[in-house]
Amino acid sequence: YPNPTSNICYIELKDHDSIEFISVIDPTGKIVLKKTTINDYKTQLDISALKDGFYMISIITPTKTFIKRLIKI
Repeated sequence: YPNPTSNICYIELKDHDSIEFISVIDPTGKIVLKKTTINDYKTQLDISALKDGFYMISIITPTKTFIKRLIKI
C-alpha cells in the first residue's frame, strides 16, 4: 500500500510470515529492484527511481510466494 504510488510502497503480510526476498519486475520480465535479508513481516520499497507504469512484485517467505501488481505513477 498505497497502490498506485509514486515513491514508497509499504508491504505488510497479514499472517506475520517473515519476508525473505522481494523483487520488482517490469512488463518485459526484467527484475528492476531487489530487496533481500528482510526477515520481518513488513518492509518498504523506494520505487521513486522506476519509470511510471505497471510492475509485478514477487514476495518470498519461507513457506509461500506472493505475486502482486503495482502501479507506479
